[in-house]
Amino acid sequence: MQGLASAVIGSAGMTWIARTQSSKHRPMALSIAQMGISLGVLSPAPAAFVSYALGPSSPFFILAGLMLLDCAAAVAVMTNDVPGVDTEPDEEPRFWSQLQDSHIACLNVLIGMSTCIIGFLQPIIGPYAHEAFGFDIRMQGVLWFGAAASFLATRPIAPLLCARVSGWMVVTGGAGLCATALALLAVPSPVFIICGMCGVGGGNGFVVTPAIPLLADIVELPDCPYGYGTVFSLVDATSAVGFLVGPFISTVPLSFKTKALGALLTSVITVCCAVHLRTIEDRKASKNE
Repeated sequence: MQGLASAVIGSAGMTWIARTQSSKHRPMALSIAQMGISLGVLSPAPAAFVSYALGPSSPFFILAGLMLLDCAAAVAVMTNDVPGVDTEPDEEPRFWSQLQDSHIACLNVLIGMSTCIIGFLQPIIGPYAHEAFGFDIRMQGVLWFGAAASFLATRPIAPLLCARVSGWMVVTGGAGLCATALALLAVPSPVFIICGMCGVGGGNGFVVTPAIPLLADIVELPDCPYGYGTVFSLVDATSAVGFLVGPFISTVPLSFKTKALGALLTSVITVCCAVHLRTIEDRKASKNE
């Protein structure tokens, strides 16, 4: 139920922002929304404190109450009177036919790979760090704190970089950072594994943050028959597939180094996908003509 609710909120919210913001303000607006979503990675520490102080079930009731208040605020503030900069097409091709658009397919591959990396590391990095370097639960927490902090830091930085260079260059840099981070994780060194986790978080942020505005730009192109809702729904589906595939890969009976190197090779493929995104500029130029 929580996963279904998250998918609905994410798709509908991003669609509403994309439709009501101009292409000039959309990247920053979507980045702010994504940064708000990303703050959830900081919730385990306060949730653990509340659980210790008020009981193990208290965080769930507190979050449920906050969600109800948030829903009430949304009902009070949201209105259909906000003019949209564009309308959804009346008739669209089939949902999965979006993947025939090479740019939409590449962006979804990149987003899916970023979530797959996180899903792959969640069940395996802690036991590996404990076995190889003797990391206790606190040091394992440091690993994930570094990844979360790097991920959050990229949220405001990525839009600023996109304003100076093309969004596809930021996405490509993020994919390259993920590949480098996975290579560091395969090196048997505590320093490298910490740097690798920070690189994974930062690389994910630099991939996902510009990717959403790029998808919105593609929707505005004359040759794109899809609406914002359909495109962002595919993003949610791709992210879910990544989170499903990642843990499955971690259960394969291979060494951590072998898995990390395999993920590295896959990341190289995603870098190639990111480089292909440079042709989005040609599609935008044809639109202006």
